[in-house]
Amino acid sequence: MNAVIQSVRPDRGHFHYQMLLGDHSSDPAEVAHDRAWFGLPWSAIYMYGTLRDEDGELYTVLRIPETAGGGRKRFFLQTSIDADDLKVHGASRASARNTGFVRTHADGSTVLRSAPDAEGNPFRIDVDARTSSWVESGVMQLRGTLLEPGLQWHLPHGEEGYYYVSQLYEVEGEILGRPVRGFYGADDMYMHGQIYDDDLLIGKKLHTTWYTWATRYTDGSLDGGHFLLGHDGLGMMLLFDETGAVRRTTDIDGFVRTDPTGTWPAYIEVHALGETWEFLPDPKGRMVDFMPIPNPQTEGRWRRQGDDREPAHWFAYGEIAPSHGLQPRRGVLID
Repeated sequence: MNAVIQSVRPDRGHFHYQMLLGDHSSDPAEVAHDRAWFGLPWSAIYMYGTLRDEDGELYTVLRIPETAGGGRKRFFLQTSIDADDLKVHGASRASARNTGFVRTHADGSTVLRSAPDAEGNPFRIDVDARTSSWVESGVMQLRGTLLEPGLQWHLPHGEEGYYYVSQLYEVEGEILGRPVRGFYGADDMYMHGQIYDDDLLIGKKLHTTWYTWATRYTDGSLDGGHFLLGHDGLGMMLLFDETGAVRRTTDIDGFVRTDPTGTWPAYIEVHALGETWEFLPDPKGRMVDFMPIPNPQTEGRWRRQGDDREPAHWFAYGEIAPSHGLQPRRGVLID
C-alpha cells in the first residue's frame, strides 16, 4: 500500500487490516478439521459454486457445515430457470440439515456426510488430494478436479481475525437432471463465531467487494483466485493460472458502480500489479432471495481488461456492500 500519515493510531495488535497472502498444498486430512490456526478456531467449511447447463441457465450451490454440531442450515440451490434472477429452488427445503454432520478421514480421503438419522435428502462430500465429489441426493451429483495450488489468506486483528483456506474445483455433473459444468469451492474459515454474524467485514463496514472466481478459456488456459477491496489497509489480489503460478499483492485499488437501484453491481474494477480487472455481472446473476442483506451477492465473470480469450465456463461468486461505500478509503482508520 502507499504510505499514509494518520493522526490517530490503531490499538496494539491491530495492523490497519493488512492481509497475509499465499498458496498451500492441499491436504485432505485438514478439510473441515476442527482445530485452531493462529489462535483462531475452525468456524465452518463453505461449499459453494456456480454451474451452467447447455442452455446457459445458472445454478448456484451452497452448503455450510459449521462448528459446534453443524448448525441448522440446509443446502441452498438457486437457479435462473423460468426466472429473470437467481431464485431458491424448492429442492432446498427437502435437503438434510447440517446438524450432526459426520466427518471421517481414511486412506487419504475426507468424507463429510449428513447425520445417519437426519431428516430430508442426505448429502455427501468427498475430498482427496486431487479430486472432489458432492452429492445432494435426488438433486445434484458433481465431480471435479482440484485447481492447484490451494490459496490462503490471513487477516490478523487482535482476537477477531480470519484465516481462510481455499480450494477450487473444476466440476461437471447433473443438477435437476440437467448436465452442468462449472466450479465450486471447498473453503475452510477459522474465526471466532460465524462470518457475517460476528465478523469484521460486516460489523465494521470494512469491505466494498469480495469475490472468488475462476474462468476456463476455450484455448485451455485458466485464471482464478480472489479479489477483496476495503477501507484502511484492507485489500488483496490473489491469483493463479493453468500452470499453477501464483501472483499476490495487497497494493490494490478499484471501485464499484451500482445499477440504478443502488443495490446490485453494474460494474466493478480493480487495479493491481499494473493490470486492470473488471467484473461483468450476469444478467440473471442477482441472488434476490437472499435479500435483504447488507452484502448483496451477484454471479458474473471477471476478466483482465482487454483480454479477448473466449471463456468456456466460469464462476464468480461474491458480493458488494453498498452501505460500506463504493470505493476504498485509504488513510482513514477503521476501528
